Amino acid sequence: MLLHCSFSAQQCKDIFGPAFTEDLTRTAISWTNANYGGRGLRVTKVVFPNGSTDPWHALGITTDLSPNATAIYIKGIIL
Repeated sequence: MLLHCSFSAQQCKDIFGPAFTEDLTRTAISWTNANYGGRGLRVTKVVFPNGSTDPWHALGITTDLSPNATAIYIKGIIL
């Protein structure tokens, strides 16, 4: 299920032109999920680093997927 992201869609249109519609974005998301696994990611020999000061870390892979696909959380401070 996609979240309704009209602000982001409008921002894409404003920056990249009118061809970047919500339908184009939905199609691209579906293609990416089909080709790369979406939420059912199956990989090996991959490390997913996340840092506490990165505002996007909550949207990253934060738990190990397998012994060969590990998540690392790095606590840090902003200097």
